[in-house]
Amino acid sequence: MILFFYLLIALLWDLFQYRIPNWWIVAGYFLGLLEFVLAGNMTVLDLGQGVLVTSVLLILFFLKVLGGGDIKVFYVAALFLGSETWRLILLSFLLNGLYALLKMLFQRDLTFRLYHFYAYVIQCFYQGKASPYQSLESSKKDQVHFMVGIFFGYILFTKWRFFI
Repeated sequence: MILFFYLLIALLWDLFQYRIPNWWIVAGYFLGLLEFVLAGNMTVLDLGQGVLVTSVLLILFFLKVLGGGDIKVFYVAALFLGSETWRLILLSFLLNGLYALLKMLFQRDLTFRLYHFYAYVIQCFYQGKASPYQSLESSKKDQVHFMVGIFFGYILFTKWRFFI
């Protein structure tokens, strides 16, 4: 329940301020560590696996695909979820993909954006390396708030934990 309210507040920060403050991330670390110590539901191995899985997301940060605040929130979630963090990450990406698709359909620019992404993939192929993805939008209204998928992914995770 602590993680639910933590993610809800992080979502609100992201929606209205377009960022998640570092002091909120630090508070989440302390809450997660406190939960880890007091509840005793996880082993250090579980915790380590959660942090390791989340560390893979740093690649997406360096490619400018995912924001630093979102990755830090996943680290906080790993303190609560341990080795189950990969499920939340998977759900978050699936839900955010759906969110982005619906947003592009609503804004009627899906074809243009798919062409832009195709050009990026071809460029990476010819250069032989992945370079940071240059976003088309200069306006914040076109951004996809990744916290939306994290929050609703957590809700799905807690409701259908054994089916996913």
